[in-house]
Amino acid sequence: MAVFISFFATVAFVLVTYETHVQAANKKPLVKAAWSAVCDVAAELYDVTEATKEATASKRRVVDKIQQQLLRTRILIQTLINDQDVKRFTTVAKYLETKLAAALKNLLGSDATTAEDILTKTAFVNGHIREFLVIASGATQSGSKGCISNHASDGGSELKGLSQLVAQHGPCKALENEKPTGYDRTQAVTATGFKQFTSGGIAVSASEKGCRLLTTENSEGYIEGTLDTPDVPMAGDLLTASGTGGKFTALDNIDATSKDDKNKIIKQVWESLKKKPTKVAEYTDDDISTLKSESTFQDAFRSIFGASKDTEADRIAETIEKQYPKTGNDFNKQIWQRIADTSLKSEISGQEKGTKIGAIDDIGTLTVILRNFTGERLKKEREREQRKSETKCNAEATQQAILADCTKLEKAECKPDLGCKYNDKDSKCEKDSAKTTVAATKDDKTNTTGSNSFLIKKAPLLLAVLLF
Repeated sequence: MAVFISFFATVAFVLVTYETHVQAANKKPLVKAAWSAVCDVAAELYDVTEATKEATASKRRVVDKIQQQLLRTRILIQTLINDQDVKRFTTVAKYLETKLAAALKNLLGSDATTAEDILTKTAFVNGHIREFLVIASGATQSGSKGCISNHASDGGSELKGLSQLVAQHGPCKALENEKPTGYDRTQAVTATGFKQFTSGGIAVSASEKGCRLLTTENSEGYIEGTLDTPDVPMAGDLLTASGTGGKFTALDNIDATSKDDKNKIIKQVWESLKKKPTKVAEYTDDDISTLKSESTFQDAFRSIFGASKDTEADRIAETIEKQYPKTGNDFNKQIWQRIADTSLKSEISGQEKGTKIGAIDDIGTLTVILRNFTGERLKKEREREQRKSETKCNAEATQQAILADCTKLEKAECKPDLGCKYNDKDSKCEKDSAKTTVAATKDDKTNTTGSNSFLIKKAPLLLAVLLF
């Protein structure tokens, strides 16, 4: 009986000892150096995302500014009468058209695809990182068990929730889509990769804290039993759960590392980061001192003023300055300010009469105003052409009426001045065809005012009598 009891006591001791060993093996939390390094990568990706968005926004602003100024210039042109002014401002418009085409190409070209690629991949990786840290910090047991430690080695002071991580390390704000604070890029990123993620780096504490998230040891990992895949990438490929506990993925020299299932998403995002677009300079209304030497403006000037393309650059610059002289108002007042000061003659698209177009930025509104101004100009041109046509018709009719009256004149009244001659043979006054041609030519030269009045220099009293 004693032997039997001793046997069971021995078995119980062995089982307890085994169970204690099982519960203790590799259930270690991430130390601060590890999870803060993960947050640093998230902060880097956040900053790159913001820089990429700003680069795209800067290109969009340039397109908007040039398009606004082009529309304003075209609006002013509709009001111009002087041919020289029309040429000067049409040159500016053509210059802006070329600038706009280049800006649109820059906005919509290959950089646009690169920007989309960066935004997609950084968001994808940061999504992985956030999800991992939400799970890792999501639960603790009375501060004694958990997967996130705030100490270097003892595994104590477990942190719960992203808010506690943020309070301890400002770069973690990136995981809440907020601007990171306290992020030191020099300690996180190099030209070859992520500095803190070395193969020998310590990711977990020396103390056991019941965290199964980072271990894949047989019968002890987050799946019970013998595991066929001992190494599992986590946190956007930054960490690896292994049979000996969590460890860093070697990412300090990513370019030299082959892409595989354990690093492919972080390697892909790294490749895209090397192509990130840069912010472009804002558009400004340049002075003639700059424009005269700019090839885009020179080409616009040549196309409008007819300057030869073979004209040397310095000579074309001199020619440009002659058309935009510095005497009197400077170029800004001659051109840019004059464009901005163009005012509305009536209410248009919700803009009050007298509003200056320089104060209007909305592309749609400026387009409506341009359409209105263009319509007014075309209307005036049609009216002028109609008046000219009516004047010509009236002149011809009046001249014909005067000449037709020759047959009614007595011999004494039949004068060459009226385009008439007396036919002695038939004893009557008749039209003089030679005088008719001269009179018609003279009328064309005299009646150039576009009005309905006609110049009759002789015999007004006789004409009055004949009209009765």
